[in-house]
Amino acid sequence: MRNPFFKKILFIIAVFFAAIMQQIALPAMGIFFLGQWPVFALVFLAGFFEKGVFPLVVAVMAGALIDLISGGYFGIFTLSLFFVVLITKMAQQRLKLSNPFAIVFAFVFCALCFLGISRLLFYVFTI
Repeated sequence: MRNPFFKKILFIIAVFFAAIMQQIALPAMGIFFLGQWPVFALVFLAGFFEKGVFPLVVAVMAGALIDLISGGYFGIFTLSLFFVVLITKMAQQRLKLSNPFAIVFAFVFCALCFLGISRLLFYVFTI
């Protein structure tokens, strides 16, 4: 498991299954409050701990997949997850990673930004 390419492929598969679970399985089980969080958490972790453009690629792929499965306006989750990765990268540069509360603070801040951006984009697309 030392091959980084293999780890990235496994991560993309995990994001794919999380996107399918979040759009099909969770609402069918009646768990609506977890609707957007599985993919968000994986994209946040990729953005916080991976380097390069891999988190951006994962965010765009996962957002496009969610937009296609959900049947809503195309681009809401793609742009929201893309901006989450950008905010996560900025937070990663500014926060000290030795402090465990920095990761929790960055997660909460990015979650609030994700909710705000997705609601704003939904409002803009419905006008």
